[in-house]
Amino acid sequence: MKKVAIIGAGIMGNGIAQSCAQNKELHIVVIDPFASSLELFSKKISENIDSFIATNLIVDESKSDILSRIELTTDFSKAAEADIVFEVIPEKFDLKKELFEKLSDICSPTCIFASNTSGIPITKIAQTVKHPERVIGTHFFQPAHLIPLVEVIQTEVTTSTVIEKTMQFLSSIGKIPAHIKKDVPGFVANRLQHALSREAMYLVQEDVVSVEDLDKIFLGSVAPRLVFTGPLQQRDMNGLDTHLAINEYLYKDLNNSTEPLDIIKQKVAAGAYGAKSGQGFYDWHGQNIVEIYNKKNHELIALFKFLKSLNNTK
Repeated sequence: MKKVAIIGAGIMGNGIAQSCAQNKELHIVVIDPFASSLELFSKKISENIDSFIATNLIVDESKSDILSRIELTTDFSKAAEADIVFEVIPEKFDLKKELFEKLSDICSPTCIFASNTSGIPITKIAQTVKHPERVIGTHFFQPAHLIPLVEVIQTEVTTSTVIEKTMQFLSSIGKIPAHIKKDVPGFVANRLQHALSREAMYLVQEDVVSVEDLDKIFLGSVAPRLVFTGPLQQRDMNGLDTHLAINEYLYKDLNNSTEPLDIIKQKVAAGAYGAKSGQGFYDWHGQNIVEIYNKKNHELIALFKFLKSLNNTK
């Protein structure tokens, strides 16, 4: 797997391209029908690489070395020689269907088709291509150049060879691949996140706790503990008998709504979409959102450097 095609020059495509280009053995072609998107891509990836170099996440190469492995084009035929194609276009099935039908005619039958969708079933996407057994889900997380996890989702017809090659490739670009054996809605990480956020919003909706204290509770307890142990390992460490005893009285009181909660429906109906609209659970007016996101990214860099240092001492 030496040649990579990335379809879509947006934020996710940018992060995936950078991760791939940091592997000296790869050549990456980024394809987007809009030249303006490719221009923005160039600016953003340059900034991100500068940030990596400044924080010593990249120490043995120059920015020009990394960028030299990335080709930008509006020509879809450039995907013809790719060993793997990552699709990172908008979350609209008709657009993805059209793209994969086109790629079926352009690419080799052995080329792996990997979709970054976070909501559309991989099985549904596979039904749009020739040789559906080479289709797999690769769910990266934003910001993709920083977050190491990638969910690798198989369908019932995905071959074991495709799964193995995809997992190995992701490891080669510094990612942590997790194999999702069934194409369930939301895959795994989003299901965990939505279950947590549902209970969090319910507790605020029922006036059990304020928004600020809810986040304070999470950041001061659950978050740091789960940096070093996953939820199941944490249960083992606490004792499954203890956990079962809590299950027996607590589960019946947890929120299990199958519909979105009123608190979020009301905010969205009022145009309170969060940081991008200036109001959500928090008031974002007067704050520099770009600076806030950049600060969060630098905090992630510091965290991953710390975790890497721990691993190096083991």
